Amino acid sequence: ASNEAVFVVDEDKIVEVNKRAELMTGYSELELSGVSIFSFIEKEHWIVSLDEKSRNFRHKIQAIGTKKDGSKIDVVVRIKNSTFKGKVICLLSIRDVSNYKNTKTKLLKLSQSVIQSPVSVVVTNCEGDIEYVNPKFNELTGYSLEEVIGQNSRILSSGNNPTDLYESLWKAIRSGKEWRGEIQNKKKNGELFWEFETISPIKDERGQIISFIAVKEDITERKRQEQIK
Repeated sequence: ASNEAVFVVDEDKIVEVNKRAELMTGYSELELSGVSIFSFIEKEHWIVSLDEKSRNFRHKIQAIGTKKDGSKIDVVVRIKNSTFKGKVICLLSIRDVSNYKNTKTKLLKLSQSVIQSPVSVVVTNCEGDIEYVNPKFNELTGYSLEEVIGQNSRILSSGNNPTDLYESLWKAIRSGKEWRGEIQNKKKNGELFWEFETISPIKDERGQIISFIAVKEDITERKRQEQIK
């Protein structure tokens, strides 16, 4: 009933497997019985001897598994010595971590996209206190990350925006909706600038709002050109 594939291995030969091992590899128990574990796990990833008999032997490796259909999966293998039918053998517990690695890669790409974004990105808690800003925000506003973390987003307020603008903004995002609009803000040096902001709520797995993310494009030059016209 284990969620991990379990292999009983004598030397390098598979003696017995559980149902999860059949599902993971695509092979039946009969097909796996008596064949080398290296028919599934690539041997070059193996850094321990399977006939290790030392007391309380345990080991963990990351490896690549090859399924019956030829597809590859990323796996974590936990190895320990055990006794099976009166004989000391190796017991392997194997977990498929392909989805985890794919998710980790996607998150890395996402984080790099935010860090390298040509527009400002700001994450606040539900009260508007700043939790994260990207480098573009620092470049544009003149504030360092350390200066704004924990500060309320009002630190950027120019004082020139109508009160009802903020009221409609907070009403929208607190109800779970996205808000978009133009806001005049103020840099650390007092210089005023315009941004087009898209602010969205971030929700947890229960659908509860836990923070807000603002993506802000500097439109100061565009506004200046509009005034000239």
